[in-house]
Amino acid sequence: MRRAAALVLLAAAASAGPKENLPADCVILNHFDFDALRKTEVWGRIAKPIREFLAEAMGLEGLFEGIGFDPEKDLASVTFALGGDIARNEQQVYAIARGRFDAAKLAQALAPSGIKPVVRDGMTVFENKELQGKLYCGFNGAFGVVDGALLFADPAKGIDVLYAAMREGAERSTISKALEAAPDAHAWTVFLPTPALRKEIGKEPEGAPFAALTSGVVTFKAGPTVEVRATADAETEDLARQVAVVADAGLMGLGLKPYAKLGRKGATIEASLAIPLEDAMTMMGMAVESTEKPGTSARPVVAEGAPKLEGKGKLRRLALPGQVNGLAVSPDGTHVFVERALESAVVLDADLHVVGKARDTWGRMAFTLDGKAGLWPDLAGGGAEVRTIPDLDRTLGIERAEDRFDDPWAVCALPDGKTFVLPGWREVRLFHMDPPRWGLKGKAAIGRPIAGAVDSRTGLLVMIGDGDMFEVFDPAALKSVGTLTLAQPVTYDVAATGGRAWVGTKSGVILPVDIEARRVLDPVRVADGGNVSLALCRNTLVAAAGRFVDGDHHPTRIVAYEVAAAGLKEIAAATFMGPCAWNDVAVVPDRHTAILGGRESLVWTYAE
Repeated sequence: MRRAAALVLLAAAASAGPKENLPADCVILNHFDFDALRKTEVWGRIAKPIREFLAEAMGLEGLFEGIGFDPEKDLASVTFALGGDIARNEQQVYAIARGRFDAAKLAQALAPSGIKPVVRDGMTVFENKELQGKLYCGFNGAFGVVDGALLFADPAKGIDVLYAAMREGAERSTISKALEAAPDAHAWTVFLPTPALRKEIGKEPEGAPFAALTSGVVTFKAGPTVEVRATADAETEDLARQVAVVADAGLMGLGLKPYAKLGRKGATIEASLAIPLEDAMTMMGMAVESTEKPGTSARPVVAEGAPKLEGKGKLRRLALPGQVNGLAVSPDGTHVFVERALESAVVLDADLHVVGKARDTWGRMAFTLDGKAGLWPDLAGGGAEVRTIPDLDRTLGIERAEDRFDDPWAVCALPDGKTFVLPGWREVRLFHMDPPRWGLKGKAAIGRPIAGAVDSRTGLLVMIGDGDMFEVFDPAALKSVGTLTLAQPVTYDVAATGGRAWVGTKSGVILPVDIEARRVLDPVRVADGGNVSLALCRNTLVAAAGRFVDGDHHPTRIVAYEVAAAGLKEIAAATFMGPCAWNDVAVVPDRHTAILGGRESLVWTYAE
């Protein structure tokens, strides 16, 4: 994920510059201009990280050293494109890098490998199977140098096709249209799927809406705020509506929802993001870390300067760099896990001191019942990793699933304290802790669960997902107990304890559900409107209802409840105009404290 985020920031930091002419079979095109970037205030802050990314993550360090090329000074622009018959897995990669590339130096650097240059129509071509594993991520392709530009194609046959397209000067109408619509864009990405490719996309899980997309354009503009604008055209308005729903969930899953606006005009989906440069750099792992050593803070990582609070308690800022995407509190309330942007995390104690941190943790996490370890599912690789708390750098075990396991949106500990349950696409899997290993799996009724929780009394798993459906699942029998359809659109949070579940909605209310009876009880109103986020620790439930409004005025009402046999009993409530929408909330009951995580995170102490 970090590499993908790096490419996004590179795109956002680049400038449109001169348009490259590319082969007609290209379906994905990206262009970045570093000459224009050097003239901005952004360059001085990210020049070194960009060089490290190109040299290390993309495997070009040896090439740069061999030809005496410094991308911080010598790289003018880069254009990437993907063509060929992608539907048949016969893709063709193209790239053009303009700058101070010297054919003689490249020949000298490759000479020890026995690769000799060949001059064709004024272009010096380097092509040999010995390239594999030595240059550009191990691709077996061809390089060409002409007029200071470096051309690349994989497979190698594409090098002459690329060179011919550059000389002929044919342009794609969609690209021209995109640049006309955003003349001040600093970079652009264009998607032009063929009918065959769209057919293949439709075969993927939830791919049907995206198969209806006929084109897509993304433009980028750099500055103190990274501005991203995207439009995509679908075949029909109904399909555009389906794409917008999936895109909204994707923005939430990536932690980008607080920065985004998503809308639709007929069959065209429109999205825009405004990401402060500091946050964008943190997402790439470029943020400057605190020099303070873990566990040595003289004070908690909270600070003044929070919005004005109306109601009970005190509001302060969570003084951690970067956006907070996820929060989790250990069952005993002694530790708080904070996921900051991509692959960056800290562990706080109950008084909010930093007691552990790690750079390479990721995504959703669940504590063991004793609070001494945490489980992270690997969304991409179908694995899971167990790490100690608070020392996140100590790994207890890593296990891979034997087959693909798609997107577990929740990780829940079972009452036995030794087993986790993970709901994913159309199935639920068990993970055992002693020793760390995957267990059995069962089929769920919900095709795509977006949240889950385990009831402490019954041991049953509750999930919410497709079509505002609520499902009760028995982890012991690995089968669905039953479902019901909720009358209100749900958010991404559900909590459960004592035989009851509480579901957050998009209308400012909590829906209580009797788990065994699968019956909705009287709703609990948190606010007059807004998306409700929930957090439960022991017998304290916190709900935050926030509404997204233009600018920096986002009204939020937050309420702390005691979970009693008769229902929820309000302990404290407050309202404020917040700086953003909320990705997640957490509650530390022993300190009467709740945390709201987002672009700017806040700490609410609701009782002294």
